[in-house]
Formats: sequence, structure tokens, C-alpha cells
Amino acid sequence: MHETYTAFIEPDLYEIWTLLEQGEFTEAYRRYAPVWEDMLCIREEVEWLDFLEREGPELEERPLRLHLAAWADCCLEVGGYEGDVTEKLLSFLRRDLPEKVLDKRMPSPVNVDIDELNGELEPQLKS
Repeated sequence: MHETYTAFIEPDLYEIWTLLEQGEFTEAYRRYAPVWEDMLCIREEVEWLDFLEREGPELEERPLRLHLAAWADCCLEVGGYEGDVTEKLLSFLRRDLPEKVLDKRMPSPVNVDIDELNGELEPQLKS
């Protein structure tokens, strides 16, 4: 699976790094605004430019890859406080898994709440 999503995100990753290296910050924002919104909670170009001024144009590769993969619909992005994500997870898994497998393997419900130690998600991950 890793190789599959890597093939989808490599061109975008390379393009982002090229745009940032060349100082084309407005174009990087315009082309990838949904990624910046999800990854950095940036909703406007002025916020993007302010972020780059404060932090610099070097973005961490791992989070960028993960957000690009979610943006390319190669992996599921789940927010830290979403609550019940059972349907979101099931619809994502249905693309690749037969219904019988889902019925046997899928715990239900799946809640995501990682704002506290031993929150709702941790016991579900252990089972």
C-alpha cells in the first residue's frame, strides 16, 4: 500500500518543494490550499505567507506526505476530536475490502478523541 500512495503523492511533493525553493509562495498556496488548511489550519493566503515568514519554507516531510496522501484519497484523514468515525472508516475500507471481511474485522463503533490520556481511542486500539 505504501508504494501505491507514494506514486500518487511524489509529483505533488516535488512540485511543492520546487515552488517553495523558487520563492513562489503564492502559487504554492493557490495549488495546495486544501492541504495547507488540513495540515496547518491555514484558510487564507495571508495566513500562509505569515506562516512562511515565521517558520520558513522548509516543511517536515512526514506530515506533508501524510496530508498529501489523504488529499489524494490514498489514506483516511481522521481529526483528533471527531468522535464517532465508524461510517467514515467503513466507507474508506469498502473500496478495497470485501463486505465479509469488514463484518468480521471491523470494531464498531470507532470513536476518535485523543485530547486526553487514555481517551476513547486508546482502549479500542488495544483490542
